[in-house]
Amino acid sequence: RHGARPGELLAGVADNIVTVLLLGEREQRRDRERLMADATLLSELAPVGMFSADAHGAVLHGNAQWQQMLGARSQSELMGLHWRKRIHAEDLPALTTGWKDAVRARTPYTGVFRTQPDEAGAVRWIKFRVRPVDARFAPISFVGTSVDVTATVRLEQELQHKNELLESVIEHLPCGLAVFDSELRHVVSNTKTRKLLELPDPLFENGTSFESLAGYLANRGEYGALDPQEAVAERVASVRARVPQRIERVLRSGTVVEVRGSFMPDGGMISTSTDVTPARRAE
Repeated sequence: RHGARPGELLAGVADNIVTVLLLGEREQRRDRERLMADATLLSELAPVGMFSADAHGAVLHGNAQWQQMLGARSQSELMGLHWRKRIHAEDLPALTTGWKDAVRARTPYTGVFRTQPDEAGAVRWIKFRVRPVDARFAPISFVGTSVDVTATVRLEQELQHKNELLESVIEHLPCGLAVFDSELRHVVSNTKTRKLLELPDPLFENGTSFESLAGYLANRGEYGALDPQEAVAERVASVRARVPQRIERVLRSGTVVEVRGSFMPDGGMISTSTDVTPARRAE
């Protein structure tokens, strides 16, 4: 400006700079607000639960799906640290500790927790995943997703119960039983099988093969005067040809064991072992 003093010129430049900076800051704030509004809208349309948290781990927003999963009547019940009231008492300590550690270290955090029982006493199993986000999304520091896996967990529990029941039935059968898959690998057997055939427990570990078990018996002389390798090859070939098995074997102890083998549609084999010593002595 002509005739202006140097001090006045510097003050005018400074004012202009401040004005530009303020305009830029307001524009950035508006951009962030538009971004957050779009993100909030998208989260409501998402098929999973979504939530965000600040640098201290306090929840800032959660979509309707997240609110429904945790059984809250309103979003306000979950804001800040109030979400912890919706976590099952047995899962809360570990979940709280894990969340605090993740917030402190700004690291991803995943896990599964149960919700508080509803009025009918039922709980939900929720699987979640949280990760930190860039500082430009402040005040948001973390975003998370959650999925209701209750149906999957209950199915797994039901399958586990059925497996345990089946294992109990197999273990208490009056005969020995061993199951092999289509590749003739050992799947399951009961204690009676090992005792009747006088086989060591380690022999049944790590999916041992039918051929290995036959080899152990052959080397012990259970197949008579036949060469062990020939005896094993003959037994394996017979099984692979799906020839029904019925063999009586007199063990070194004098016990007479009847071994039967039948085949499943997928090619697997079920082998049963029965102590027939009393019947043979009676004959």
